[in-house]
Amino acid sequence: MKFIFNIYIYKMGCGDSKGLTAKEITINNSDNHEKRVQSVQNKITPQNLSKNAESKVEEKKLKKNTIILTENNNSKNDINKVHENNEHKDKINLIYFSYFNSLMILFGKEFVKNNIDNIDLIINGKESKLVDRCISNKGNNIITMIIKNQLTDLSYMFEDASLCLKDISELKYLDVSKTKNFSRMFVNLNLINIDFLQNWNVSNGVDFGKMFCYSELKDLKALENWDVSNCENFNGMFDGCSRLSDIEALHNWNVSNCTNFNAMFQRCYDLTDISALKNWNVSKGINFNSMFKGCEKIKSFMPLKNWNVSNGKDFESMFEDCFSLNDSKIFEKWDVSSANTLSHMFCGCLHLIEIDSLKNWDVSNCKDFGFMFDGCGSLLNLNPLQNWNVSNGINFRFMFYDCQIITNILALENWNVSKDADLEGMFGNCYDLSDIKPIEKWNISKEQLKLITKGEYN
Repeated sequence: MKFIFNIYIYKMGCGDSKGLTAKEITINNSDNHEKRVQSVQNKITPQNLSKNAESKVEEKKLKKNTIILTENNNSKNDINKVHENNEHKDKINLIYFSYFNSLMILFGKEFVKNNIDNIDLIINGKESKLVDRCISNKGNNIITMIIKNQLTDLSYMFEDASLCLKDISELKYLDVSKTKNFSRMFVNLNLINIDFLQNWNVSNGVDFGKMFCYSELKDLKALENWDVSNCENFNGMFDGCSRLSDIEALHNWNVSNCTNFNAMFQRCYDLTDISALKNWNVSKGINFNSMFKGCEKIKSFMPLKNWNVSNGKDFESMFEDCFSLNDSKIFEKWDVSSANTLSHMFCGCLHLIEIDSLKNWDVSNCKDFGFMFDGCGSLLNLNPLQNWNVSNGINFRFMFYDCQIITNILALENWNVSKDADLEGMFGNCYDLSDIKPIEKWNISKEQLKLITKGEYN
């Protein structure tokens, strides 16, 4: 079944709903975005709508075929049943004026896979074409939507709609001042230009996770004046923005409330300069997992040297495959004493030559060192790690795998390694390593010792 959407967005007063017979569909907006509907009978009246909304209602002659969307936790049927069981297949009029705060059901995967044809959008009285063309152009149903309240949740709004959406510039008129959740809003939408977002008031935003994930953005100039001071989650906000090369606009962002920076710039392959992040206050940050993973062209990480990461617990893959990282000076002041995992942190840093600045790191709380320096083929020696307290370490798998020019590991002979620790491949492919006698002093089994240099992984 194919649809043409005429979508009208207004603010309306509450008022009682009487007079016009309508079919009401209730939707359960649960955390996992399960969509449910239930058909009941209700009455509404155009008198309670705004003047513009009323004219649209009259224009479309909304009567028996009207569908009202409201929020109800007792919903039972899948939304697709609305269309499958609809007796008026020539026209479905949809009025939406409840407290349901997520538009995923309207703009997300459900309608995309049902072959949406065309969407006309009116926001605050301004009409524009939202979708020039969708999967097909033979739709014959009209759905009219009127939204009452400012939305607090815009998550998933346009996710995976790249086959349909051509122009969403009129979103500049959308009032997002009360929106808290922007997560996954534009995921996989192939956005190139976001100038229409520059005047958005996102000051109440708490979650921006994966908001622009897999976009085609080259710069973030439109976001320069965004107030993100209430944000707690930047997880994957620009993940997969492979063409992003300019983030200077973020230099004044107040990120002091954020705890999750996971994968924020992961796979930003064209990113070369991160000096804009120099003065970021990341002191509340707990999760830095994969933050710069795959940023292979960044020329210098020195802007991060004064970051306060003392609350950080997860540093897994933070700089994985950052090929330009060649020394450890930026980490000299870093306090990683709260870290639970340093796994893969420098994995694939092919040009990392020395790790002298890590000598004073307090890693006593860390349990996972797996793959930490895997693939650091230019690393000369491990002497700076001599005094590391690794007594809580459980996982050392492939920690120094493929560190091909390390010749001795004498500095590690006094490490207190648990007999229960996983040591598989810890020094695998370390071709220049003369012997492993220094670690024979460790309190480990013969089986563990055998695995240290023989491990392999794909």
